[in-house]
Amino acid sequence: MLKTDVLAWLAARHRPLLDYWQKGSSPPVVSLAAHCDMIYALTLLGEPLDPGAVDGFVRLAATAGLPGWRSEQVKISVHNCAYLFGALNLLGEKAPLYEKVLHKRVLDLESLVDYRTMQPRFPIMLAHHIWRVGHWIGGVPSIIVSVAESGSSWAPLFRDMVEPVLQAAHDLVDGDTHILRPYDSPRLQALFRRLYALRHDPKLADLGGTAHLLWADHVTGQSYAGLPRLLAEAREAFHQRHPFMEAEPYCLDFDIVQLLRTGLEQSGESPQAEAGPAAEMMGAIEAFFAAPPPRYRLHKLPGALAAYHECALLAGMEAGELGAPIDIIKRAHWI
Repeated sequence: MLKTDVLAWLAARHRPLLDYWQKGSSPPVVSLAAHCDMIYALTLLGEPLDPGAVDGFVRLAATAGLPGWRSEQVKISVHNCAYLFGALNLLGEKAPLYEKVLHKRVLDLESLVDYRTMQPRFPIMLAHHIWRVGHWIGGVPSIIVSVAESGSSWAPLFRDMVEPVLQAAHDLVDGDTHILRPYDSPRLQALFRRLYALRHDPKLADLGGTAHLLWADHVTGQSYAGLPRLLAEAREAFHQRHPFMEAEPYCLDFDIVQLLRTGLEQSGESPQAEAGPAAEMMGAIEAFFAAPPPRYRLHKLPGALAAYHECALLAGMEAGELGAPIDIIKRAHWI
């Protein structure tokens, strides 16, 4: 009943946006990110999208200020730009969609990439927050890969950027732990982790933040550096945290399961030992959406559904009534 329950929740909580994407109804006044949430959610549910809604969404996206291009508009975040391009990747005919969204824009790639190092730019003040800063360190390569593979007139320029930017981004990974290390002071990092641990598990944040960069490796077919250690930590988190990584299912669950699943693929190890826990998480997600709490937000839904698909891939089974499981990172390059 997962599809039925989620659609009922969307109808109860986000009816105008759902009707827009399913029926082509009048567009609601919502953020670009909320539109992307619905595109991802309906794609992961196996639901068709109204063609007229796609046209309206592309027109809206064409007016947005995008990081990496000059704009008089307030720019959306790197995460939301990677998310927008992920939505375009899911919508089908990428080349014409990208042409419309990027039409007549003036490139400003140095706002995304430091040309001295070719590393993604990120807020230095967030350097100790590995999960959050991973949205920049992984988001910039995702943007570049998405445009490079778009088939649009922008693709050749961005294609030349993929390898140097991805390599430089990996210079921000610790050679011993294989976790992102964009900060300079171990002492300040230790203090941050003590404070962060009051509400969240820093080890999960480390893995989740690093996974944002590994997504680009997964899309481009690169091997994960430090695979044995990353795989061991993802497996430990997957087996010890029940029913979810935190109180509610969202993208952190996806981060861990996707790292485990793709890491096992790269290592050649059998996923058989993970099939039971994967099925348990799928059951927990189904039970959660039978009665989601009022506080649950739309932006968490795509991550929860993507985790469900990843569990199905890990267990080697269908995603229930959602059909064949989707490798959302291969299709969208971001979530």
